[in-house]
Amino acid sequence: MSSEFEIIDRYFKKKMKQTALGVGDDAAIINIKKNREIVISSDMLVENVHFLKNTNVARLGWKSLAVNLSDIAAMGAIPKWATLSISLPKINHNWLKEFSKGFFKCADQFGIDLIGGDTTKGPLTISITIMGEIKKNKSLLRSGAKINDDIWVTGQLGMASMGLASLQGTLKLAPSLKVKCIKALETPTPKVLIGSHLSRYANSCIDISDGLIQDLKHVLKASTAGATLLLNEIPCDPFIHASKKYQFALNGGDDYELLFTAPKKHRLAIEKIAKKTKTATSIIGVITKNTSLKVIDQKANPYYLTQKALITLPNLKFLIKHPSHFLALGFGVGLSKKAPGTLGTLVGIPIYLLISSYSFSIQMMMAFLFTIVGIFICNQTAQALKVKDPRAIVWDEISAFFLMLVIAHPLLNPLKIFELFVLFRIFDIWKPFPISYLDQHVGGGLGIMLDDYVAAFFALLIYFSMQ
Repeated sequence: MSSEFEIIDRYFKKKMKQTALGVGDDAAIINIKKNREIVISSDMLVENVHFLKNTNVARLGWKSLAVNLSDIAAMGAIPKWATLSISLPKINHNWLKEFSKGFFKCADQFGIDLIGGDTTKGPLTISITIMGEIKKNKSLLRSGAKINDDIWVTGQLGMASMGLASLQGTLKLAPSLKVKCIKALETPTPKVLIGSHLSRYANSCIDISDGLIQDLKHVLKASTAGATLLLNEIPCDPFIHASKKYQFALNGGDDYELLFTAPKKHRLAIEKIAKKTKTATSIIGVITKNTSLKVIDQKANPYYLTQKALITLPNLKFLIKHPSHFLALGFGVGLSKKAPGTLGTLVGIPIYLLISSYSFSIQMMMAFLFTIVGIFICNQTAQALKVKDPRAIVWDEISAFFLMLVIAHPLLNPLKIFELFVLFRIFDIWKPFPISYLDQHVGGGLGIMLDDYVAAFFALLIYFSMQ
């Protein structure tokens, strides 16, 4: 088995271009020019959370560095150095070869020295720290937006999230567009060239990683300002305009484009920089005194925003793609656009009636099994949808209400079943403390399940007090 040092020497030790001492010693040494500041950012990518298990490895190597470069570009700095730490389930030389190939392809293109890092055994996790230089007091911050600033973005928005949706089976695209979108997802191009020039003209900047709306809100909050966006000026593929699927451009994420604000007097200068760096740029709105965020169409009608990270409902193809999806979505009732949680709760009734003749111990064993399985399938399905707690997942309602029926043991009394149903739905929808706290602060499959079980607990307390 290869040692950590052999892996580093074989795959990650390269000639330094701008570093006094790099990989191979206890620490690296970098030289800083006079009147310069260091800009530092870190990011972590975890398998099945930030990238799919079957992602092309070379592309993963590229993206792991590129997303960090985007953070440095958003500060107006020039990226120069990086450290890389990888946790691997086992040593896989083919994987390491392809990953390092993609990583150094990105590093060479943008002039980055890899100066250190670490390797260890564990779930596949990639952690990178990126460092860059900028003139003192010239960094672009989120808090710098000024009233009447133009709002600019680079590139096209929504391509990466459409690529992800197509891979998950929730969006059907033409073959050529699908290839283009998957490439945008897996090999984003950080806007380093234009970013290093923006500090002379822009007032604020952020890279678009969580979606246009979410990242713009960070700027507005930090700057105590508002914004009006022009929906038809947002640069995106014609497919989005034609299908009106603006959620991908507004909320999709993974674009790694730059969003920046600048005074109107600098329009010409920014356009010249964009042309020089061969970067597409668009003005999509204006910063306003009112602290609200509005999106309007070409007729000045408001476009109502959603808080969801991605407004793509799972479809029949997604439902049958994996057994976990089929169960988590309640055998299909989670696909309902109206009240999927209520319908999911109702599914618990026939399941209970089917096993009501069995002993209490067998019923409780089934309830326990439903809970353990539920944590796993809800977590897997939520990760596939890239949403913390998708409304389409209803296994939590099914299993929690099933447990209520087992404990209350109403048998075939329709009135008692109805009482339990109403009480559970009240607490599940109302979510008083601590249900609301658990819903917001506990993640993964456990978080999806736990708040429903606590709702069931309170509903049972009320039910038994009424008997």
